[in-house]
Amino acid sequence: MQEGHLASHCPLRAQERTTEAIEKLGHQSLQSIDKIVSVQRDVAERILDIGSEIGGEIGSAIYELADAFRFAHAEEMWYAEKQLEVLTGIHDMTKNRRATEADELYRQGRYSLSVGRLDDALISFKDAVELYKGDYRVRIAMGHTYIGKDDLPNALECFSAAYDYARTNYYKSFALLLIARAKYCMGKIEEATKDAKRAVELSPDYAEAHYQYAVLRSSKVAEEIKMSDQEIAIIIRSLRKAIERDKNYFVKAKIDKNFDSIRSEVDVLLKKILQEKKVKAEQAILKAESKIHIMEKWFNGEWCDENSLKDYTLACKVIREAKGMFETGSYFGYLGAIQSVQNAGEKLAIAQNSIREDLSSSKKMLEWSNNELAQTYEETKNVNKKRTEDINGSFLRFIGSICVGILIYWLYLDLGRFHRGYTPSFFEGLYFVLGSLFMVIGTPVVVLASLYFAIQTISLLLSDSKEIKNSLEKLRGRQQKCRKQIQLLEQRIQLAKESIF
Repeated sequence: MQEGHLASHCPLRAQERTTEAIEKLGHQSLQSIDKIVSVQRDVAERILDIGSEIGGEIGSAIYELADAFRFAHAEEMWYAEKQLEVLTGIHDMTKNRRATEADELYRQGRYSLSVGRLDDALISFKDAVELYKGDYRVRIAMGHTYIGKDDLPNALECFSAAYDYARTNYYKSFALLLIARAKYCMGKIEEATKDAKRAVELSPDYAEAHYQYAVLRSSKVAEEIKMSDQEIAIIIRSLRKAIERDKNYFVKAKIDKNFDSIRSEVDVLLKKILQEKKVKAEQAILKAESKIHIMEKWFNGEWCDENSLKDYTLACKVIREAKGMFETGSYFGYLGAIQSVQNAGEKLAIAQNSIREDLSSSKKMLEWSNNELAQTYEETKNVNKKRTEDINGSFLRFIGSICVGILIYWLYLDLGRFHRGYTPSFFEGLYFVLGSLFMVIGTPVVVLASLYFAIQTISLLLSDSKEIKNSLEKLRGRQQKCRKQIQLLEQRIQLAKESIF
């Protein structure tokens, strides 16, 4: 790589700046991104001039992209990205003495490569291969070193060896994409396209594979007078899959000159995807706001618990932020809004569960309160029943005393005949004696008993006993408390039902 290429001086910084730029552009509208597209074929200095004229976020993003355009070939930026991905993300080797020594050599070579000492890097990588041939990372890094030395045949050989030593389909696909790009640079576009297609087949969820397949397929037919609808459909379908798996490819597709031959079709795809995400985000926000509105009364009331209130409040805040993202009118903004609404939905789900739990417990409390109220009614009924039984018993005893008095009076009249010169027989004489004794003794007892039972009956009729009165007061207090609690629980249950969606 030439020293004049800023990104090749520090590929890590170039990757970071490009990632930052894509992130910034992703939050801009398609119209804003078009300002970059219109000048992306110009030299980096012109890009920087435009960036300084526009200013703000979009100007900063264009400035960050300047390093990417300083490369002599667009594919070299792709190599830098893939190199960094592998160097920092792939660790698949058997730990033994020779492998450990090879790993140390690999790290030395990686450092030499990062500072541009390509010959030193190549020596380290070759020594590492001699010690341990099965290190996938060394083959990849060595291939990038040959790329830096403009030695494509040896780079292709290294990437092919990496493919042979790859232990997963993802790593095989990764190596295949490097093979494809090397062949592309060598003019073998047909073979490169087949390799990219194979990478897609091995790793259907690998976004970069779909994107590079679309790029290579587009390059393959770029020189044709008219691209067939079938070819365009294949490219667009692959590009859509890449964007669906990684949002950054939305921006890349917009600014990538490899798609200039089908730019109108790509722009139609991007607008369609943007509209789809806009509709999805808008519907998600409306649905979330509807849920918030449904639960609003509950969380503005006195029955919600503190933790669920925090979840609800946080969800409201996140949805407000989602609306702000939505209003940017950008692809990343719509995706951010969708993700934010999903996060808010998780908080609302927790809040919903708390309402459901409260509803369930409130129903149980209502059932208990109704049973308690019914029990007080039953106890009141029993107390009144006992009072009635007491009154009736006293009254019956009073009546009984009166009847005994009547009997004594009859006995008195009957015994009067012995005073009128009547001569009784022996038994009649005994009857006279006993009857007289009964009348003399029973009369005061009957009179006193009648008075007692009469007074008791009248007392029970006029006023309750102290014990009964206290019992009834307690029961009335319990009934009042139960009725009040039932009323509150019914209101609580009704509000909880209205707050559940």
